[in-house]
Amino acid sequence: CDFVWFRALLLMDPASHSKHDRLSLRQNAALFFSDPRVIGFFLLILVPTYVASTFLTYYFPIFAESRGVGSADVGRLFILNGIFVIYLGPVLSEFFGKRLGAGRTMIIGSALWAAALAVAAIEGNMYGAVAALVLMGITEGFCVNAQNDFFLGMKSSRAIGEDQAVGYYEMVGKLAETAGPILFGLALVLGHFGGLSVIAALVLVLAVLYIRAAGRKKAAG
Repeated sequence: CDFVWFRALLLMDPASHSKHDRLSLRQNAALFFSDPRVIGFFLLILVPTYVASTFLTYYFPIFAESRGVGSADVGRLFILNGIFVIYLGPVLSEFFGKRLGAGRTMIIGSALWAAALAVAAIEGNMYGAVAALVLMGITEGFCVNAQNDFFLGMKSSRAIGEDQAVGYYEMVGKLAETAGPILFGLALVLGHFGGLSVIAALVLVLAVLYIRAAGRKKAAG
């Protein structure tokens, strides 16, 4: 009887629950980040596209200013980008989602992120930069949803629960957004064409590596 009361008090003790929760979080994190599919998704898909997206917030304003475009006009172009995200995003998400599924859709998104950077690099003027901005708006509208759906559908994400999985997703995304300005800063050092071309090539090559790795795992069962 005394043992039963002791167990009841232990279960009611907040410190005991807190310790158990912390242990559970550590175990979940260890299992989650030991999954090669999760690591591959983060490093080959999520991080490159988040880095590429910082073209809009970091590189584009600097480039536009160097071409004599005022901050008010840059703001209007940001709005243009947002219009494509808001109005085309849901339509394209539904279109690609039904026909290709989340996995293939996010690969197309990676390719289009790379294409947008390539357009900006090759043109080397404001027309090319604005075209890249528009293409990024179109891509973001459906690619982000596809990445989210694919990630949450992974076995490891389902195992630890949606809330915790989304937390890890956002953490990695924020780290990538932090690294983006550093890489685009290096791109400025390399020059407009060379710097953007290197980042575009990296985004595309990493997506291809992901396809190859996924194909091998699928073939292996």
